[in-house]
Amino acid sequence: MNHITAEKWAADQAKNEAEAFEKALNRIKPNAPADELEQAFRQGYLQGRRDRDTDTRILTIALHYGYEAQREQFEEECAEAILAAQKVKRKCTNRNFINLAEEVADVIIMAEQMRELISASLVDGFIQKKLERQIRRMNGEETD
Repeated sequence: MNHITAEKWAADQAKNEAEAFEKALNRIKPNAPADELEQAFRQGYLQGRRDRDTDTRILTIALHYGYEAQREQFEEECAEAILAAQKVKRKCTNRNFINLAEEVADVIIMAEQMRELISASLVDGFIQKKLERQIRRMNGEETD
């Protein structure tokens, strides 16, 4: 198991994030204007940095266990959340609802770890694009 510090990981990530994010966006939208890429990068990157500064425990845990172990744990937590949601659908008791809340918390924690392990700026860029697309759909500007 390769153990590195959260600070080293953050420095390495910051060094590579801009290039990785731009390449990923270009694969999605090859002719995107440079200013649009820059705006998407800045929105995703700045949001990602603010989130990371809030709780370094996410990164510490992710680095301790590594990608493979945390990907498997993420799968398990997602499955448990699905089962908890189905249980609430069948019978919405306080106990079932509290269990659903706990499983949602587990999924969020694991999703944040996966975000860090994959690339925070890449994931944040997709989040921004998807949120903007959904708002356009709600406003009737886009049908899909």
